[in-house]
Amino acid sequence: MERIAIEFSRFWAFCLLVSLILGASSYCAADEVLLQNGDRITGRVVSVEDGKLAITTEYAGTVKLDWTKVKEVRTDQPLTVQAHDSKKLQTNKLLREDGAVLLSSGEGQNLQVPANSVSAIRSQSEQRAYEAALRPGLFQGWLGEVNVGFAFASGNSEVTNLSSGINGNRQTFNDKVTFYTNSVYSTDRTLAAVTANAIRGGFRYDKDFSPGWFGFGSADFEYDDLQNLDLRAINGGGLGWHAIRASSSTLDFLGGTVWTRELYTFAPQRDFLAGKFGEELNTTLWPGSELKQSAFYIPDFEQTSQYRVSMDLALSSRINSWLSWQTAVSERYSSNPPLGSKPNDLLITTGVGFRLGRKLR
Repeated sequence: MERIAIEFSRFWAFCLLVSLILGASSYCAADEVLLQNGDRITGRVVSVEDGKLAITTEYAGTVKLDWTKVKEVRTDQPLTVQAHDSKKLQTNKLLREDGAVLLSSGEGQNLQVPANSVSAIRSQSEQRAYEAALRPGLFQGWLGEVNVGFAFASGNSEVTNLSSGINGNRQTFNDKVTFYTNSVYSTDRTLAAVTANAIRGGFRYDKDFSPGWFGFGSADFEYDDLQNLDLRAINGGGLGWHAIRASSSTLDFLGGTVWTRELYTFAPQRDFLAGKFGEELNTTLWPGSELKQSAFYIPDFEQTSQYRVSMDLALSSRINSWLSWQTAVSERYSSNPPLGSKPNDLLITTGVGFRLGRKLR
């Protein structure tokens, strides 16, 4: 019995020793960030992007720090420093001083670079994910939302309403594909009449050719039964400028030319060249809530007194990781509608949304 007690004590002593060794090694392996005010934060440095240093800590999860408030970074694994000229450097220690960043590889080699020449800093795992995202497969990186709304009334009112929408995008580090469609169908069963029947959709491809500028090509299509619009096709392209390009908000200004074809039931086909000028905003209002807004002015180059205006607004409020509440507002104004039609058309859809897809990184 005494021998069993001795062996048991040795076993627990061994477990304690292993725990201390693992704990010590874990502590030694922690990266360290020294702030300008003297505070120190330990954890695992993830990246420095959009002016924020992300570090994963044991006690607070991932914390984002203002990069300008950081004085020194020490890591046990090399960090990749990406410069604006696409040059990549490896370092285990960063020291910010007088508008410069001093890089040390841990082998006695130091290099000083201007702080404003550093575009990003990534850990080994983040760098691998970044490089993989530069060359994604055709079916990788798609994100989308499908929303459906339905209303039914019976009794004093006999109304049925169905609305739906699909939004999707695939964004890499140098291009982006987006597509959308919204539709609404409504009937009044008392009058045996269709009170709304409209469909709008389109897609756009953006390709960056510099950090701030990009080219784009787009195609948009519209159908409106009550306006006797069988098809409006707007195809074209142009140039765009990234006015804001941050992780939480983007603002683009676009300008170009489009070829428009209009087919009405009781009017001759019309083809004409027009301009397309406007802006597009995507922003996070608060965690789990995203706002997308765009407005375009489309002047007719042939009949210069005529023009069209399109405005779209979409709000997505996340309920959980795959479910959200979607609201979309779409307004179209034409200065020369067909006889008997109103110049403006407003389309509002709301309902439950289902999130699909996964980001590249």
